[in-house]
Amino acid sequence: MSNQLALNDVHRSEGARLREISGWFVPADYGDLVAEHGAVMTGAGMIDRSMLGKATVTGRDRAAFLQGMLSNDVKALQPGQGCPAAFLDAVGKVVSLLVVYALPDRLLLELPPDSTEKFLQAIDKFLISEKAEFESSDDAYAIVSVLEKVGTCLLREAVGVLGLGHGEVEGAQAGGTKGRSDTRAEMSLSPDLTDTALPGSKCSRRT
Repeated sequence: MSNQLALNDVHRSEGARLREISGWFVPADYGDLVAEHGAVMTGAGMIDRSMLGKATVTGRDRAAFLQGMLSNDVKALQPGQGCPAAFLDAVGKVVSLLVVYALPDRLLLELPPDSTEKFLQAIDKFLISEKAEFESSDDAYAIVSVLEKVGTCLLREAVGVLGLGHGEVEGAQAGGTKGRSDTRAEMSLSPDLTDTALPGSKCSRRT
């Protein structure tokens, strides 16, 4: 049985044509690929990436532990920043490719689809006395990418358009193409839709 994205109802209401990829129903298009491409190039677009695996890491040693386990500088991340990394085994074989996002009180790991449990089992073997706790968050977050031409961060507006009462807009990642400024920000949306205030978003931009 195929899985549905967290925003499946929103995609259907916007006229999405869905297709199955790796056991997930994801939007193929919304009826006009040319118009959709133009909207992203001249304005903004949003990509539902909820099929990705997700795990959170808490505990005072979380950054120090992952610093020694992953291929990138996790300890250098400030809240609202992220970096790609690889988790390697003892002989240098890639176990998993992931993205690490630093939040004020935890790290959010973005993993390949349907790989969360495998990753958690593999990395648990290296935990000895470190104060770092790993937890699957596949059902706790929806990950959405917002791509803009330049300027204003649209994450707050996106939450409003989707009709969500609560969201955590945390983590930012700059990206761009020649002759064009882009902002790519990761937004995690709590599915409980409580009335908690939306935190201020952080957006990065480069030309």
